[in-house]
Amino acid sequence: MPKTPARDDYFAQSFRFTPEQAATIREEAKRLGSTTAFVRELIDDYRTLFGLPGIQVEVLEADMKNLTRRSRNQRGMDSGRSNPGGVASVRGKPA
Repeated sequence: MPKTPARDDYFAQSFRFTPEQAATIREEAKRLGSTTAFVRELIDDYRTLFGLPGIQVEVLEADMKNLTRRSRNQRGMDSGRSNPGGVASVRGKPA
């Protein structure tokens, strides 16, 4: 029986990490069996935003964008809007 052809579309890259980051990578690589498995898990989680439904991903991304904009513009000062718990709104409706 012929062998399955080897893939030639892999991406290879090397990175430098801080000692703290390297320690985390080593711990997770031990848990998953390899560093590659850990990096692939991180990428898969990132791509799916940890398996959240699309509407929640959209709301979270919009909130992150707004929070970044607010923190740059106001440097931590409250704009006077009422949202004491910082709860995100869904589909434009207040929380």
